[in-house]
Amino acid sequence: MNAENYLKQERLLCIKVQQLRQEYERLQKEEQGGEIGEKIKERLTKQVQEYIVLQDEIISNIHKLCNPLHIEILHRKYIYFKSLKNISEELGYEYGYIRQQHRKSLEALDKILTQNNNES
Repeated sequence: MNAENYLKQERLLCIKVQQLRQEYERLQKEEQGGEIGEKIKERLTKQVQEYIVLQDEIISNIHKLCNPLHIEILHRKYIYFKSLKNISEELGYEYGYIRQQHRKSLEALDKILTQNNNES
């Protein structure tokens, strides 16, 4: 799995957690908890735990990068789900430069992930 797909896992899991939370809250409002509500609550708890573990792992791997700008870009894009355009505006860089640095940061993270896999 390349770095970009690795980082996108968090967004997918975040969406799943949000959907389960909404379904659980809907069932609670309709007072249809019962067995179905408990199953959804168990799935939600499990998904939240997976999300937290994955997010911690992703942040830890991002922090292994040596370039502070690369850390900032990946953190804002994949933890806070901001667009590269927003990141460029927030950091005061040209959009093209941030796109270039994003690509380089993914390449650097790819190396870290490959190294981690080789050590496992």
